[in-house]
Amino acid sequence: AAKKETKDSLESVLLPVQFSCLRHVPWYKETLAERYQRCLDLFAFPRIKRQKLQIADPDDLLPRLPPPRDLRPYPEILTMEYTGHQSAVRSLSVSPDGRWLATGCDDHILRVFEIHTGRLIKQYDLRGTVNWVQFGPVLSCPYLVAAVENEIVFFAASVASLYRSHDKSDAPKTKFDKMFSFEEVRNEPLKIFPEGEADTQSASINTFKQTIPEDDLAKFTFPKESTNGLLLSVRIHAAVHTGSIHRSGDYVAVVAPDDAVRQRRVVLLNIETKKAICPFKLRSLCKDGTKVVGCTFFEHNTNFLVLTSAAAYIFDLKEQSLLKKLRPGGTSLTAADVHPLSGNVICSAHSDAQRSVMLFEGDGEEKPVQKFPAPFAGSTILSVSFHRKASKYPLLALGDTSGHTSIFNVRSLMDDEILDTKASIIPLRNLRCESQAATTAAAFHPLLPWAFTASAKGEVLAWVEL
Repeated sequence: AAKKETKDSLESVLLPVQFSCLRHVPWYKETLAERYQRCLDLFAFPRIKRQKLQIADPDDLLPRLPPPRDLRPYPEILTMEYTGHQSAVRSLSVSPDGRWLATGCDDHILRVFEIHTGRLIKQYDLRGTVNWVQFGPVLSCPYLVAAVENEIVFFAASVASLYRSHDKSDAPKTKFDKMFSFEEVRNEPLKIFPEGEADTQSASINTFKQTIPEDDLAKFTFPKESTNGLLLSVRIHAAVHTGSIHRSGDYVAVVAPDDAVRQRRVVLLNIETKKAICPFKLRSLCKDGTKVVGCTFFEHNTNFLVLTSAAAYIFDLKEQSLLKKLRPGGTSLTAADVHPLSGNVICSAHSDAQRSVMLFEGDGEEKPVQKFPAPFAGSTILSVSFHRKASKYPLLALGDTSGHTSIFNVRSLMDDEILDTKASIIPLRNLRCESQAATTAAAFHPLLPWAFTASAKGEVLAWVEL
């Protein structure tokens, strides 16, 4: 009976109706109802019943990080303060043998300290703000570079050790003489950095205030005598803010962000041939007020990093071509450094909303592979530095405006060595100066897990492992 009733109802619904033409065929009245029921089936009747996660502690979702004590050694305790600075310290550098510490200050003084004793060895009155200092990376050609306004001055460093060496090979001496063409420095080597317990030596350096033709990129000037160890002075068109030295010591790159000619805002100096070049096409990269912030050589290839406030650019020095543009994504970059082994680039950035640190793969995509907020909210990171001996000490230092220097462990996700392109960043320690002034510069010891920090109030501190 039920089947017969169903059959009769279907026949009543499906009774044929005749129309004279196709346009007289009406709309199916059950269309909307059927579509509505179909949507309810899709929405209200899931195909798979999903089990919700029962999370008792939200901290369980965070990755498990090893305790900092298992990642020692790294700088932890304050061991020494290098005194005498009367104003903000803009830059500091450690010699490649780990013996000397050079600082550049707003009080126009370039100071050289002995690291282990804190004794002031040498000070130069350069009669201008010392924006950048750096030791040459090669022991066989020891020199110290300082940037004062438009001038880049080169001083001899530990030349007495060089010419008293028992090495029978004349290659180091030949390289030094070929780069600077300065024979007189052999006669009075102890006037530069004393080898014994001598008194502090002070010197006033008159930089060569000579005009430079508009067509020339730089003017190389050699002193007439070996007074105070001055080897060479190079003058360019605009004030130098920072720079970088190639691992071979032959090339020095300087940044002059205020140069009216955008092509000259990054200048490469060949110390051996005494020539200056501008191989980078910065005219299109520095539009709309974009400022060049810094530059860095890569350790194991011919790549070169140019950092602007809008983006970071990787150039090939051999081909003189642009390889890649690293895009931070709507933020302004402040500092950067290149990892000595993997070639990864880490940049600090700030915007109106947040301050962050970005990690880019040297051979990967243009977008950052990792991005994490600044260690201290509201503080802008001014200094980024990797340890040069990264295979033994995988350390990273970030100095910010809050007066903190944050130490991180940067290790690979495989085999605990930084040989992979993807790296994990583990916080270790926050170092803070007593005055809580902004950390303007930070650098690692080239051979030991020590860190050196400089502040806007003239504090230069040494931090060592526990």
